[in-house]
Amino acid sequence: MSVSLYSASVPVFNRMFAQLLHVLDIAEKNAGERKIKLEVLVAARLAPDMHPLSFQIQSATDRAKFFVARVTGRDAPSWEDSEKTFDDLRARIRKATDYLATFQPSDLDELSEKLVTVKIAGE
Repeated sequence: MSVSLYSASVPVFNRMFAQLLHVLDIAEKNAGERKIKLEVLVAARLAPDMHPLSFQIQSATDRAKFFVARVTGRDAPSWEDSEKTFDDLRARIRKATDYLATFQPSDLDELSEKLVTVKIAGE
């Protein structure tokens, strides 16, 4: 069975975003029960060497937008990384979902053999 580039990416990103929204809902409910301010969770790290939750959401949404932009040759939108609240995080996820919705299967499926060059700083 052949898997298209679109079906291996956009729906996977969208499922991930739906799950992230669900996790935020659970965390918000738990924080309310435990009387934890949500802003504390937005800045929280699971380990000392880990980035905070806000960065994790920003990174996940950036990976999705940069992937589809790079493989299709489009310019990725620039989003400020300024999320401070759970509502901000949800809005960021919805923004990424809306951006992915601008792509059709035909935008990606003909690109399975395309070479994509990614420039890394310092190289």
